[in-house]
Amino acid sequence: METIEIVGHRCMRLPAGEEGEPSTAVGITFDLDEDRAMTITSSNDILFFDTDMTQVENTVCTTPMGKPVALAHVGMLDAVYATTDTEMFVVHRGQPEAEYVGSIDCGILAAAWSPDQELLVVINGDGDIVCLSKDLDPIFEHPVVSDEFGADAPVNVGWGKRETQFQGRAGKLANQPKVQDAQVPHDDGAPRIAWRGDGQLFATSTLENNRRVIRTWQRDGTLSATSEKVGGLEQALAWRPSGNLIASTQRLPHRHDVVFFERNGLRHGEFTLPFAQGEVHVEKLAWNCESNILAVWAVALDNGEYATPPAKSYLQLWTSSNYHWYLQHEFRFENGGSDGLFITAFDWHPEDPHRLVIATNTHASQFILRRTTVDSGMWQSNAKHSSVVAVPDGSALQITPLRRVVVPPPMADSTLALTAPIHSCVAPASVSAGFSAAVERNELRPLAVGDVMAAVSSDHTLSLWGRVDHPTKRHLIASCDLRDVLPSSLPAALRVYRHATLCDDVLFITTLTHADGDAGNHDNAETSSPSSPPSPSSPSSSPAAQVSTRPPAVDTVHALHMTTTNADGAQDRDATAPTHTVEYIGCVCMATPHVHVTACAPLPTAMRSVIVQDQHGHLTRVHVAPRHADGGRDDGALEVVMGPCVQVPRLAAACSRIVCLMVEDDNTTDAPTPAAITTGSKSNSTVGTGTTAVGDEETLFTIQEDSDDDDDDDNNEDDNNNGGNSANTDNRDAMMPPALAVVGLTNAFQLVVNEHVVVSDCNSFAHNHDFLVFTTHAHVCRFLRLCRALTQQPQLLLHQQQQQHHQQQPEQLDKASSAVKRKNNNSSGGDGDDHVYDHSTRAVERGSRLVCVPRHDIKVVLQMPRGNLEVICPRPLILSRAKTLLNKHAYADVFFMLRKHRLSLNLLYDHNPGDFEAHVVAFVRALHSSQHLNLFVMELRDEDVTQTMYTIAYQPRSSGSGVPANKTARVCELLRNACVSVNEDGLLDTILTTFIKVQPGGIERALERVLAIHNTPVPAGTGHASANEDRARAALKYMLLLVDVDVLYNEALGSYNLEFALMVAQVAQKDPKQYLPFLNALRQESEVLRRYRIDLHLKRFHKALQHLSNAGPAHFEECLALMKEHELYPEAMRIFRDHDASEVRAVAGAYGQHLLAKREYNQAGILLERAGLYDVALKAYVHALNWRQVFSLTSLRAVPREEVKKVAVDMSEALVGVHRFHDAAHVLHVYGDDATAAAELYVKGKHWDDACLLASQQQQQQQQGDAIMRNIVSPGVLAALRTMCEQYTDMSALIAKRTERLCVVRAGKLEDRRLEALGLLPGDDGEFGDAADGAASDLYSEASTARSRRSGRTRATRTSQRSRRTAASSARSSKGRRKHQAKKYSLKEGGMFEEEALVHALRKLVVQVDKDQDVVRETLLAGLRMGHDDAVDSLQEAYDACRHTIQACMPRIWPPPSTLVHRLPLGVIRFLAGGTSTTGMMAAATGPIPGVAGVGVSGGFESGSVAAHAQALLEQQRAMHAPHLTGTAPATSMMAPTAATITTATATAPPASGVFTSPGPAYGGPLLKVHHHDGNNYDGGDDDDDDGETMQLAARPDFKPAHSWRVITEKHRKTKRK
Repeated sequence: METIEIVGHRCMRLPAGEEGEPSTAVGITFDLDEDRAMTITSSNDILFFDTDMTQVENTVCTTPMGKPVALAHVGMLDAVYATTDTEMFVVHRGQPEAEYVGSIDCGILAAAWSPDQELLVVINGDGDIVCLSKDLDPIFEHPVVSDEFGADAPVNVGWGKRETQFQGRAGKLANQPKVQDAQVPHDDGAPRIAWRGDGQLFATSTLENNRRVIRTWQRDGTLSATSEKVGGLEQALAWRPSGNLIASTQRLPHRHDVVFFERNGLRHGEFTLPFAQGEVHVEKLAWNCESNILAVWAVALDNGEYATPPAKSYLQLWTSSNYHWYLQHEFRFENGGSDGLFITAFDWHPEDPHRLVIATNTHASQFILRRTTVDSGMWQSNAKHSSVVAVPDGSALQITPLRRVVVPPPMADSTLALTAPIHSCVAPASVSAGFSAAVERNELRPLAVGDVMAAVSSDHTLSLWGRVDHPTKRHLIASCDLRDVLPSSLPAALRVYRHATLCDDVLFITTLTHADGDAGNHDNAETSSPSSPPSPSSPSSSPAAQVSTRPPAVDTVHALHMTTTNADGAQDRDATAPTHTVEYIGCVCMATPHVHVTACAPLPTAMRSVIVQDQHGHLTRVHVAPRHADGGRDDGALEVVMGPCVQVPRLAAACSRIVCLMVEDDNTTDAPTPAAITTGSKSNSTVGTGTTAVGDEETLFTIQEDSDDDDDDDNNEDDNNNGGNSANTDNRDAMMPPALAVVGLTNAFQLVVNEHVVVSDCNSFAHNHDFLVFTTHAHVCRFLRLCRALTQQPQLLLHQQQQQHHQQQPEQLDKASSAVKRKNNNSSGGDGDDHVYDHSTRAVERGSRLVCVPRHDIKVVLQMPRGNLEVICPRPLILSRAKTLLNKHAYADVFFMLRKHRLSLNLLYDHNPGDFEAHVVAFVRALHSSQHLNLFVMELRDEDVTQTMYTIAYQPRSSGSGVPANKTARVCELLRNACVSVNEDGLLDTILTTFIKVQPGGIERALERVLAIHNTPVPAGTGHASANEDRARAALKYMLLLVDVDVLYNEALGSYNLEFALMVAQVAQKDPKQYLPFLNALRQESEVLRRYRIDLHLKRFHKALQHLSNAGPAHFEECLALMKEHELYPEAMRIFRDHDASEVRAVAGAYGQHLLAKREYNQAGILLERAGLYDVALKAYVHALNWRQVFSLTSLRAVPREEVKKVAVDMSEALVGVHRFHDAAHVLHVYGDDATAAAELYVKGKHWDDACLLASQQQQQQQQGDAIMRNIVSPGVLAALRTMCEQYTDMSALIAKRTERLCVVRAGKLEDRRLEALGLLPGDDGEFGDAADGAASDLYSEASTARSRRSGRTRATRTSQRSRRTAASSARSSKGRRKHQAKKYSLKEGGMFEEEALVHALRKLVVQVDKDQDVVRETLLAGLRMGHDDAVDSLQEAYDACRHTIQACMPRIWPPPSTLVHRLPLGVIRFLAGGTSTTGMMAAATGPIPGVAGVGVSGGFESGSVAAHAQALLEQQRAMHAPHLTGTAPATSMMAPTAATITTATATAPPASGVFTSPGPAYGGPLLKVHHHDGNNYDGGDDDDDDGETMQLAARPDFKPAHSWRVITEKHRKTKRK
């Protein structure tokens, strides 16, 4: 399904020779360095063309050298070697003439340079092969004719002679002597040489005994193999560059073939040329460098005789697919007439497989080809897109409507026969809305809208066909000769019609014309237009002079109008006669000859408009508009107008194929509206799918199909998404206008959308009404939603799809792993385990290319590399189609489609829950099969699959607009009610399924339904008496398919209906021995005990307890035993609360003992107290440390005072154990009568006020108050003052020490990151080790342990990365999580997370110091009261010093984000250290910054100054983090640099978070300032360690200067006065 298309054409007339006659090119070569062609003429002049091949830049005139044999440009020598039949010449760059370099006396018959230009192989006149080096030094020489087969001769395995073997009649005839073949006529007898693409082998073709023999030779001159004897073999020879085939031609009595040989000489296939026997003679064969196009040059014979010059010459391009050879293009030159052209030479570009140069007797032309996948046209209408693919094969056009049938090539559904080989064919992509509206208003006569195909053949005939995909209704509607219609001054044989594009009723064609009067020289003057190029003021009378004075030819876009012929006499007209005519409107020219039209596509925003792209990616709009007279009135004529494309001025890169799409966002989330789209393509064939937006009105339109169309589905599908959601129509006016997306594919495999490059490995793309589909070199097919984001940020849209898949994958894997558990609950659906797949991608076969994505279908047609077709149904397209059908309420079609392709049936409801609920009856009627409805019910799950599984096709929904939380129960209830209303008896299975699906209790409700049917009597005379019983048994049989036998039997038994349980057991075919004895025993019990036995058997213990309690007091002990055995204490308390008080106390006591065993002491004490077990309750309260309840109970029970004191002592000891000193002291003082011990506990807990209060109370009572104050409180206060003073002194020193260590660590990391960015850190082999050590020696001289970090994270060795991955994996295991967490906060010097651990430890110290303010103040006040002034002053000074230390260290512990340069991504560090001169280079080198959103760099970077800024920044960081190592301390001791040295304060608002801002020219601080999202929580990860574990720094605590803790002492007053 591929075709060859001409996308570029340049042509020029060759300069005249010395005698004024045109030069004739006989050889072509290419200069790969300057990318230009050169040729040698018959007069031995070498012509050097420019790159565009529009003029001759240089001509080297030589003396007569003989007949040219070979011409080659040797790049290594920068010279052109010309070989004639006797001599060799060389032309060096800049030389005015050729230099003679040698000759061969016996003459030169053939010569060919090797592909690597190292060897020149020559066959001389003596029949010897001579191999020369590039310096023309001989290497070897030996005869070309040999009787030996060669080194690769077949091996004789010794199975006897051929004459002794049985060969049959055919073999005997083959052994008979044959008559010697006569020489093939018109063979020039000269040998031929052809090299293989790798230069290791070459082949020769020589004429021996009137027969051509092909031999293959190795590079060193060794004969490899000789071909088998083939009669009629001709002179042409070409070795496929890939090396598998050697091509030649064979003339047979009944046909003319191109035959192929393997390198061992054996035949390997052929194909027949489309000529009669003796009609042509093949001059040359040539392969392009990709080995996929074979060019055949043939000349016509005059009555079997060779004529010079030939009357006709042909150059045909052949391709192979699926073992069939296609004639894809034919250049036809006729020597008769005024032009008189014939081919004299041609050749392929050695490196560009699509550049072909053809030289004729007067002109030289360069053609740019493109071998692309055939695109599908719209055909019948927008509403019915049959996706017809037309493949040209010579004069036959093979047509296949891929939406209806997929026929593998070379076969086809039908074939159109034309009179000549087809150059190109085009089908309309769409019909614009304006044209459709004009047709409906009868302002324009319809041109079989969307039902036309145009084809251009090699005889310049334009044919228009209607109803092409219909084998019986198609007909030719118009035909014309483009030579008579299109103006051009070029010879007819050189006219190439490119980029044919059908848009409405206008055909746009691009040709190469001269901008000086082509229209004026046109024969049909009435077709000229004001838009045509102006006529020359003084044209020359001589054609040659006229061309020579003209400027170079330019690309011109012509417009042809197709109109309906007059209806008069239509009854007498032949049915096969054309019904339309083609009229020329006009043309527009490109600005200069250097502007090439490379692609063209219909523009969907306006009528009769196309977009034209040049080779630079710039887009231009060309459209046909009514021509206005001088008065401004429409005179009824049309004109062609060219203007800029305002919506999309240019593409990111020049593309070989473009498509125009109109996209818009979904208006709703429940029923998304697909984008309105219109497409086009590069040339010849155009893709067409979709609706179109009107240019000004921005409304959707639909074109109805003809009434005689035989397609039977999908009418009016452009409005498919409005059928189920009226909000779309209501909000149409409020929608944003559609956006234009121009999608293209470059030669470098870049998929381009407007100014953006989506991917760089795309090999084909297509689209339907909802998705852009493309395949990549990674052998995957990807799908992008057609939405507005596609035009603005397509890469972000692609990234979001991938991100959604990665975010959902962990949760989905968990769901997949629990599939076995959910299977027992009957909740797994057909697509339940498919969550783990990314629906935006689909793996395809290697090398697959997209052929077609039929609109409103689920198929994607792919062509494999060998040529066969494959059809896949990707899930995004299935979802898109399902959305369309669901909006039309085509529930049956959607159900069968989802079931066939194994998608979740939940989509039937989740697509639009409200619409489904409103049409649930229609859903039941549409399926009308309990089997299908049951399948839908069993796949229901309580989730919105549009937001979990199928996000590729749905937008995110707002809260409250999705599916309800109890979706399964709600849908089951709706379906149940609908089934009852539609057909209760016929859909009984579905009704039961809806009960069973909802758990718990569903099976019981289903059995109740069956039991109701069983118990319903049958009215007399209406049927069999046991009809309902039979229905019940059938229902039970169905339930057994869904529910386990034992589960169903137990549920039936739980209904307490023994007869029903017996019926279930019988239907389930259970063993009677298992259930009959038990059922018989139950019949003997009373009703209450029977229910108890059943519940006990079913392990429904709470119900069993309820029934047993109703059996009377005689069974109370049995109730207690059941309660204790199964721990039914809460149920028992509820059941027995209205029973006898003794039973209640017994239950409460048992419950209390149970809670006491579980160590729930408070609740146990309450229940034991209710049960009257006060002693046990007291112990429970003591264990609960609830001292208030303990002494409340002792008071209530009148416990003796001595016992109370013992209890108080025990309680105080327990409270002290949990550091509740205040409560313990209170208990001893009040209930233990021990004031001294209570005072000691107050002092121990630093409750000074309570201790003083206790002492004063004792003093008032004339007890031991003075002793308590003197012996306990005062010493305790003094000891606390001294201890806290030492504590804060040590803490201050520790904070300063760890801060210093933190600075050293950060300085080392910063230096290591700089060296790592410069590539100076050693790898595993130790390279650059000395340089790195020397560069960082000043940092590590006083802190040698910091160098150990270089063996950890900062040196970024493979070992450290492996250790981080191992640590991360161990942390993820539950067993080692706690141990690994402790290791992460280890303060071991040189550890992996030493910086993070230091910050974490310092934060804990800072928080602890700040939290101690109240305790310090209370202690200071107590010290003043006790008279310990010196100790108070010491503590106050120590605590104040500690706080000052913290305030000084905090800016260094938590500096601004701009100072933590070492924590930036490595790309930014590399930029800072490397001194990149421009910000663009930084963006190109680093790309997006990981972890920082919206990064941008702007302004302030002068060229050449970035390196100095970076070095200054690094030195500043080293000075701040390790001032003692640099010799210069910061301005403020223990403080971070001031704002003046860090950043420049401005009055403007700060930049947004996550943005890099650049300082101005006068900025003297660091180069960049980084603003993170979280402010203080800096990410510790690096972009080069994505697989390792990262750790964040602890956040900065809220530590502010405070004075509320201070107390005023005498020393403080004196200091203040001083």
